[in-house]
Amino acid sequence: MRAFQSFLPDFENDRNHSFPGSIIRLPLRTHSAKSAISSKVVSAEEIQTLFEDFIREELEMSLLFLKHVCTVEIHEISMLGARKCLARAAIERGRSQPLSFDSGEHILFPATIKVQQEVSEWILFQSRFPEKDSAALLSYRLGRDVRPVLDKHKLLPHVSLALSIPYDRSIQGRLFTYLPLPIRTGFRRVHVHAPFALTPSRTNLASGTEVGIVRGSDDRYVGDRIIIWLRSNGTSSVLVEWNRVLFDHYLPQTWVLLLLHHVSTSRLSSSTNSIWDLWPPYQPTVTTGDAVYWQGIPGNVLSRAIQSDAKLWPLLDEYSAAAKYANLDEALLVSSLEDQHLVHTLLKAGVDLIRPAKHVMDMIQLTPKHLEKVKIMGKRNVREQLVKVRYASACVQQTNDVTPRSCHERR
Repeated sequence: MRAFQSFLPDFENDRNHSFPGSIIRLPLRTHSAKSAISSKVVSAEEIQTLFEDFIREELEMSLLFLKHVCTVEIHEISMLGARKCLARAAIERGRSQPLSFDSGEHILFPATIKVQQEVSEWILFQSRFPEKDSAALLSYRLGRDVRPVLDKHKLLPHVSLALSIPYDRSIQGRLFTYLPLPIRTGFRRVHVHAPFALTPSRTNLASGTEVGIVRGSDDRYVGDRIIIWLRSNGTSSVLVEWNRVLFDHYLPQTWVLLLLHHVSTSRLSSSTNSIWDLWPPYQPTVTTGDAVYWQGIPGNVLSRAIQSDAKLWPLLDEYSAAAKYANLDEALLVSSLEDQHLVHTLLKAGVDLIRPAKHVMDMIQLTPKHLEKVKIMGKRNVREQLVKVRYASACVQQTNDVTPRSCHERR
């Protein structure tokens, strides 16, 4: 225990001395050591570089999704025993607020992270979906009971999003499995946590494009026979399908929860357009790599948002700075390329209009099932909306005239 005398100064004199924490010793390989794993000897300079990189790039976000760790300190002890604190990060988690949305348990809470003198603010959204539902969904997809595999790898349908406050376009989203992974998603301002199935090095997600199945692994099997189950993007396994379920099914639900929170509070921004900054941005189509998993996130979030039938869609308003939201069936959708004079005329006539972000509008127009539930600006839809506005105005006028017949009777 001499290596820890800096933390346990009384250990040599008092063997019953305790330390209120955990101590993990990671001895470095020496030139004289023989190892079947590697012959590389890591120098003190390399370790110092690793620490510097971690402090610069990882330290702040490393606390975001941890449950019990609140403070991280990095100390350097010289050959003479002098100790120097290189960096310190601490997180303060605010009171949680329960949220009601579909199945599962959902909460949000604010968090403040302080690294040295720098302070950052976050809102975290946590969703815990029923374990039996995720096991049933995965078993249905693979055609066998996958619960033993999920239990073995401790894979739970728990998803979290961390949203930076205020808006900072420079923050590039990362994937986390408790600690940050070296995987960037391109989701501006939002970090994503879930118990992903990872490669042993934690540098990549278990991939459906990997070729070959190892006997005894958790790839798909029946009895003692290994079966290669091919899809368009390669061999599928339990762990690969688990990642697909997280990205395709559970993550979009939590993302819609984030959008609903934005609508219900003015804390994030007072701009009517800012909600589009919270939507997952367009993702290019790829056939290999980790991005295969999340390229469908924008479309899946859109589908969930439409299914929720919630007032998530900001109305155009030329006369008020306050954001107003509506259901999709309450207004016309207009493209950013639509004639602005026509848009102004319709707004002046009292027609409710919604102008989605371009990539959201493109997804709606390219998806037949979405087109059935929305009204895009066109001659027929414009006429119907104008008739509605005219009838509503007539009702208001008759009410003001205090006539004995109601608008319903007139109709």
